[in-house]
Amino acid sequence: MADTYEDTAQRSEVTDPATNQGSFEAGRTAMRNRWVLRIVGIITLVAGLAALVMPFFGSLSAAIVVGWVLVASGVVGLVTAFKRHQAWEMAAAFAIAVLSIFAGVMMLLQPVVGLLALTTLIIAYLGASGALRIYYGAR
Repeated sequence: MADTYEDTAQRSEVTDPATNQGSFEAGRTAMRNRWVLRIVGIITLVAGLAALVMPFFGSLSAAIVVGWVLVASGVVGLVTAFKRHQAWEMAAAFAIAVLSIFAGVMMLLQPVVGLLALTTLIIAYLGASGALRIYYGAR
């Protein structure tokens, strides 16, 4: 069944850019929870200053966060791998998920080595990206 103009207009009243109703509601919700924003802001500011003062520990904590993200990504990948319909898709998704979990666990067990690996990957990415841009720019 197709929507009529009135149905569409009625639903869009809440987020109509001309009236800013959606923004107004979001602002009102944020005002009620200002204390949460203040606490998160203070924690973020302290963490940022600590990372500036102690860059090694900031980098180490970033490596640990990346490790946990890899583990979580691998777990989600394992769950979704079995929802694939083709056998090769399932095998590929399963292999990538296991690799992600393995890389995450290794990064959590050896965060300094993981930090060096992340630095190497960033160097390789920037080098390859720069080389390709020079190549395409020269053509």
